[in-house]
Amino acid sequence: MTTTKDGEFHSLGLTLGYRYDDSPVIAGARPARPAANDTYRPDAAPGGRRPHFELDGESLYDRLGRELSLVGDLTRPAAAEFAKAAAALGVPLEVVGVAASDCAARFEAGLVLVRPDQHVAWRGDHVDDAARVLRTATGSAP
Repeated sequence: MTTTKDGEFHSLGLTLGYRYDDSPVIAGARPARPAANDTYRPDAAPGGRRPHFELDGESLYDRLGRELSLVGDLTRPAAAEFAKAAAALGVPLEVVGVAASDCAARFEAGLVLVRPDQHVAWRGDHVDDAARVLRTATGSAP
């Protein structure tokens, strides 16, 4: 019995690697990387759990807002576009700055939009329509 259940209880891939690739509140999702149940590889692709790391000795989790959070290189024009669109739509948005080099290494993009459940709703270096992405992420897209 212990051998049979071992994979269930020691499976970060199942626990942390859960993805929502086909969710209607994910913008720009791509197919998940295949992984064994006992293997977890952090991946900031839309639909997956955002990678964990520390910022100045504090968990990224502790810096995120209660609703949506935009994390990344805030010098990118897309960051201002998201902030402006969120204000216009009345969408609560916490903005968390991360060094550009960390963004590239951890997110494979300059910015990620994180949902309250810690899953990535969108990632990219630029955005064509920030309001559309926010409406998609909040489930209010037409």
